[in-house]
Amino acid sequence: MKITEATIASTELRMTESIATGAGNVGDRSGVRIRLGTEGGEVGVGEAAPIPGVPSTTGLERLAHDMKAWCDRAVGHDAEELLASLDRHELPPEARFAVHTGLSDLQSRAAGIPLHQWLRAGSTPLVRVNALVTSAAPADVHATVLRAVDAGMRAVKLKVGVLEPARDVTRIIAASEAAGPDVELRLDANGSWTPEQAAHVVGRVGQHRVGYIEDPTADQTEFASIAKSTGVPVAVDADPVHASDLLGLVERSGVSVLVLKSAAAGGIDRILDVARSLGSS
Repeated sequence: MKITEATIASTELRMTESIATGAGNVGDRSGVRIRLGTEGGEVGVGEAAPIPGVPSTTGLERLAHDMKAWCDRAVGHDAEELLASLDRHELPPEARFAVHTGLSDLQSRAAGIPLHQWLRAGSTPLVRVNALVTSAAPADVHATVLRAVDAGMRAVKLKVGVLEPARDVTRIIAASEAAGPDVELRLDANGSWTPEQAAHVVGRVGQHRVGYIEDPTADQTEFASIAKSTGVPVAVDADPVHASDLLGLVERSGVSVLVLKSAAAGGIDRILDVARSLGSS
């Protein structure tokens, strides 16, 4: 199945409001979409949208440049061979994710099966997500979580670390009361707390209210001691390119939960590789 069309186009994601995090605010995002076509009329699409201001992500200009260069080389080549040789091009993770998604989408459509089944046979089409809450006022937090629960959400992630710990305490309690006993409440500090602040906040709200804390501090070597002192599992937002990188991170940090972003890792296939590696370790 030869590629006869490979183009890129800019995309825009408009937010109704910016998201306040301990690492800064996240607002509108620009990205790059890739479109792949064959002489038989099959089309595959993939895209990536770097988070502005995050040092670890690829800049939009570099992303577009590298994806365009790959597209120029791809025309006339077999889609399956391009997928197998993807790592030879040394694309930045976000660019590789977009290209891998486009090629996978193309082949799954050509095969007449859903993408999730093409990626992993027997997988479910259901994707579980959590609600994201960033409101500053406890009353707004409570109302937002209630709406999420009414909408069927079984987990809520509350951004913390933007305000002083005392205000976060009241926000967490408000979120917990709105969530009730059957909805998991997760905290995400984006590395903005100190170990002492994490212990103080959990001590005030009670460990029973919190499912886990994601990136409580900037130093991942502190995660194991924070989990021990608070009695709450700690999660790490990891960007593994190779499964071995992640296994080492787990051993060093002692985390219980991994948060993996397929674009940051470079592709859904890499997330699946990580899952298989962890399952066999």
